[in-house]
Amino acid sequence: MQRKKKSSFKAIGYLEKIPRDADMNDYEKINIRNKEGKTNTLYRLRKESNTIDETTNFNKSWAIFNNHLN
Repeated sequence: MQRKKKSSFKAIGYLEKIPRDADMNDYEKINIRNKEGKTNTLYRLRKESNTIDETTNFNKSWAIFNNHLN
């Protein structure tokens, strides 16, 4: 008896088919070629990243820069 392994792409959230009522623009798409040469298309829901970290906030670095000018 041979077990079918779960693809690593499926483990991180890729799907073989988009849900019926879903918007195509909400999904990213990749094409994968298997060992036989057949191309499979996988889809994953796009994630919106609204996180703002210190690398995008220049207020602190701008204040330090202005202090060094004086």
